[in-house]
Amino acid sequence: YTEMYEMLTLMSPPLGLGKRCPSKVAYKRLVLMNMPVAEDMTVHFTSTLMALIRTALDIKIAKGGADRQQLDSELQKETLAIWPHLSQKMLDLLVPMPKASDLTVGKIYAAMMIMD
Repeated sequence: YTEMYEMLTLMSPPLGLGKRCPSKVAYKRLVLMNMPVAEDMTVHFTSTLMALIRTALDIKIAKGGADRQQLDSELQKETLAIWPHLSQKMLDLLVPMPKASDLTVGKIYAAMMIMD
């Protein structure tokens, strides 16, 4: 997860943010991405790629008072409608539904924004 900021600034828009992006803008993007962090402090490639696409195209992204879990649940249902034979494991990687107690990239970078 620590390399996510660097990756975003190295990638050109629309998926990335570019080299001249201020850290606050990158942190906000990472908060919106909100991928779950594994016990070994890594994020899964599939979850990261889908989060990049979702934030770049503004696909069911929770902003303001929107319910993140509701939007994620709707996206999971829509994904299953398109790919009905998709396994639950792959669906959970594409659209993770982290519990409130799970560590996520969003929580980490929100804390970093507060400390800045």
